Amino acid sequence: MYFHPERMRAIESIKKSTLPISPLSEVVNFRREIVGEIPENLPYVGLENIVSNSGEYVETGEKESVSSAFVFKKGDVLFPKLRPYLNKVFYADFDGVCSTEFHVLEAQKVSPFFLFSFLSRSVVVEQTSRLMTGNTLPRLQTDDVKELLVPIPKEEKQEKITSGVRSYYEKMRNLRKEATKILSAAQAQVEQMILA
Repeated sequence: MYFHPERMRAIESIKKSTLPISPLSEVVNFRREIVGEIPENLPYVGLENIVSNSGEYVETGEKESVSSAFVFKKGDVLFPKLRPYLNKVFYADFDGVCSTEFHVLEAQKVSPFFLFSFLSRSVVVEQTSRLMTGNTLPRLQTDDVKELLVPIPKEEKQEKITSGVRSYYEKMRNLRKEATKILSAAQAQVEQMILA
């Protein structure tokens, strides 16, 4: 498993980088503050609230109760333990609590949005795809997550990457809104044609 070709290719592609490389454990602080209930004024984020590959947050209604949840702060990155191949990485632009099926990462050596941008790339999914344990609910072990390799560009390059990625995400959100409007208009038109 550890030496699966896909995983080894991902690791080799990172190692070929001219940038300094560190394991994730040296780049972030793993925030582990746990609460036994959802505070009234904070949103709850579960895996179901994060869109695969885009990291967008989607509200799904209030969660009634949880036995435990992690606290996260604005600027933290939520990285999934469960089914990491779904690529549900989230950059928190608000404070809240989340499922314990996430690792809550506080960026230390890189900018938070750069960390999100990197962790949601296919090269990270490929690093994790053969590390899961459990058949029914495949999970990543914390020690394996801590060993994920992260390239560390200079601050100016991180800012440039972050700016570019934010721009792409903004375009994506705008296109999705436009597509939703077009679909709604088309549905209304079809309904009118049927009922006319």
